[in-house]
Amino acid sequence: MTGYIKLHRKIKDSAINKCSPTTRILWIELLLLASWEDGDSARGTIKASVNDLIDALSWEEGGKKKTLSRSQIRTCLDHLKRLEMISADRDGNALIIAINNYDQWQSGNAPKKRATKSSNNKQTNNYDTEHEKFWAEYGSYGVKKASLKAFTAARKAGVPLDVIMDGVSRYKQYITINKTEQKYVKFASNWIRNESWECNYDTTNSKQTTTNKADRQKMAIARALQKQGFTYEQMQAESATINKTDPSDVECPKLLRQRAGGP
Repeated sequence: MTGYIKLHRKIKDSAINKCSPTTRILWIELLLLASWEDGDSARGTIKASVNDLIDALSWEEGGKKKTLSRSQIRTCLDHLKRLEMISADRDGNALIIAINNYDQWQSGNAPKKRATKSSNNKQTNNYDTEHEKFWAEYGSYGVKKASLKAFTAARKAGVPLDVIMDGVSRYKQYITINKTEQKYVKFASNWIRNESWECNYDTTNSKQTTTNKADRQKMAIARALQKQGFTYEQMQAESATINKTDPSDVECPKLLRQRAGGP
């Protein structure tokens, strides 16, 4: 691929300039990937899968390849669609992405920003209503006024409400599964300013910890049986019973006494 693209300075005045850096970089990458003339693909369009976009935005750090997640790419694409910067349709496993107003962005005559005072006031009222929904779902952590300010800024920047609410749902699942203490839960305003809806919350740690705890308890039982004089063959016979027992629901000392023939 040869040639160049134009980046109009009016980008600084557009809504995309208030989006996350990841979203802005993806949009520039789409400009680079878009067909500049009609051919196999129409001018201003890209045919690519989510994996293609992940690979296009990858980077190296410490000699290792780093990538964004599929959910991060999808979130960025959703932002761009809500801002009417792109439109997208599916073609099998691939996406056909069209850059809206491609000719204007690449001719130097960037689309004009459209806004009216009355529509802005109406939108602000909508943000207040939306924030009430967010505040109730998040759990009222922090200062509500600061949360509203950060929330309104994010929505004006083009972050879809459903993306924010989905992020809140995943964060609540994360802190519930990991039993995060209340003092460690982020204030709502900080959660928004950090664009935490783009985080990949790991909800597997608690399950892994439970499994490890069960394995450790089984090993402890086996060692205790060995110390009490059980032979290898006896321990094998006992193992079937031990493996059927959920150690997380049993007090180990009680189980050990039963195995040793005690009360």
